[in-house]
Amino acid sequence: MELYIKHSGGQDRWEQIQSMQVKGMAKLISQKMELPFERIMDQQGRQIVKLKINGMDYVSIAHDGEQVWGSNQLMEPALKGQDETANTKALVNDFPFPGFNWKERGYQIELMGKAQIKDTETYEIKLTKQPQLVEGEAIENVVHLFFDTQTYLPILSQTVLVSGPQKGKVQQSYLKDYRLIDGCLYPFVTELQYAEESEPFQILITENVEWNLTFEDSVYKMPAQ
Repeated sequence: MELYIKHSGGQDRWEQIQSMQVKGMAKLISQKMELPFERIMDQQGRQIVKLKINGMDYVSIAHDGEQVWGSNQLMEPALKGQDETANTKALVNDFPFPGFNWKERGYQIELMGKAQIKDTETYEIKLTKQPQLVEGEAIENVVHLFFDTQTYLPILSQTVLVSGPQKGKVQQSYLKDYRLIDGCLYPFVTELQYAEESEPFQILITENVEWNLTFEDSVYKMPAQ
């Protein structure tokens, strides 16, 4: 992890990032749809993720520092349940990326050895984060990260889904097209797929990334219905 931090910008430069705004296009493969997306998050754990659907903002998740909310099926704002609220609040430990300052955040790292990912040799790292809640029960929260042995950049993030209709499936996030943004490398393409399938179900194409913008508190707040 330390080699990744060093080769992607360095500890000092990553420490200077207090907020990030990412904009781009989400390609939903099975629905044959392309939706503009925006994600804003900061060092305090506040965030909001929006998709533009038929000209309207659909908020998949938002955290204003206290409440966690999102759009319901009627495109109306609604508070999230206990589990999702707790798990979303815990994401403050994943800023600006999972594994950063892992010791201070109570995470554990284990080198699993080398692994061949398609045509790339990688180091496999097991990252054990703080437990997550599923139906009120705290369960193990593990992510496997695969780092290119030449560049030390992660090219794959892998986790087993523990809830929802896809429970039990292995979700893979392929990270591609790293670009330098104010001294830090950021992947501009993320392909999401299940390990059991050969094609991605979603592709996130980033168009713009900015660090350390200032946002009003109202950006994260749940609007009145």
